[in-house]
Amino acid sequence: MRLEKSKCFTITTILLIGLTSQPAQAEIKVGSVCKKFGTSETYDNKIFTCVKSGKKLVWKFTKSFSTPTPTPSPIKIISAVNDMSANNDGSSVTYKFSNVNEITADTKYEIGLSYLLNSGNDIKLFVSYSDIVVFKTFVEPSVVLTLLELKNFVASKSTVVPGISVMARVRILSNGSYSSWGNGIYLTAEQINTVPIPTQTYVPVPTQTYVPVPKQTYVPVPVPTPSSLGSSGGSSRTRGLSGCTFNGKNLYGRVKIVSYFPDVTVKEASYFADLRVQKVDMFASSCGRWQFVDSFPDFTIKFVDYFPDITIKFVDMFPGVN
Repeated sequence: MRLEKSKCFTITTILLIGLTSQPAQAEIKVGSVCKKFGTSETYDNKIFTCVKSGKKLVWKFTKSFSTPTPTPSPIKIISAVNDMSANNDGSSVTYKFSNVNEITADTKYEIGLSYLLNSGNDIKLFVSYSDIVVFKTFVEPSVVLTLLELKNFVASKSTVVPGISVMARVRILSNGSYSSWGNGIYLTAEQINTVPIPTQTYVPVPTQTYVPVPKQTYVPVPVPTPSSLGSSGGSSRTRGLSGCTFNGKNLYGRVKIVSYFPDVTVKEASYFADLRVQKVDMFASSCGRWQFVDSFPDFTIKFVDYFPDITIKFVDMFPGVN
């Protein structure tokens, strides 16, 4: 019994080892022995076929697997702008150019400025310029820079003296790529300094002529004496009332109420008034008909509580002197 158990254990162990272990692929090379005619095997990225050579079966090289080399994407070269022109009208410079590249939705342009590093009197195109500073981005193949902008650019980098010049160049931006800077156009300091200074026209402030206000002389109203007052303050007729006039002023027409220096002082009375007054809007041409106005009166009045020149009573009809 123990012998049978030992044999079973040994057989099981051998089977497990055989299942879990795989023999490594034997090296295959041209001319080595193979077992079955016509079979193919792959070894080291090469295909070998079993063929008959004389009385033996041997491996013959058929072909190899080569890893394909990816074709690189063509690099799109953006041509530079080399036909730039400039038009200086004395206050600004208009730069224009042509773009020979394909125009895309994201095509933009940059204008870059550099200034001359030396101050030789003979300004030539290929003298020493500073690094290019991107000055402005735009979308049309044309851009305008004022001479004042160019002057301020040089002033921020150096001193604008005779011999200093500014070079302008353009490059293209498309699909995230830049072209190289194209040929440049330069302006001398003498051209830049032609920026006209705005003429300010002096407009004199109009002289205001002082017109003195005429002095008004205060004429006190004569105070009636007690003998002439009586119980009712005296008769208005004794103080200048004559018919439908007072001191020569007709008591009809256009009337204005004032606070100072009236022609007539009046007091409204309920009984025994000197003058019955009717308010009218027009035709104030008979005694007692008054048209009250704010300007251009025929005479002025002031209402008082004491010592009036005349007493009046407002009526709706039959105006005139009592």
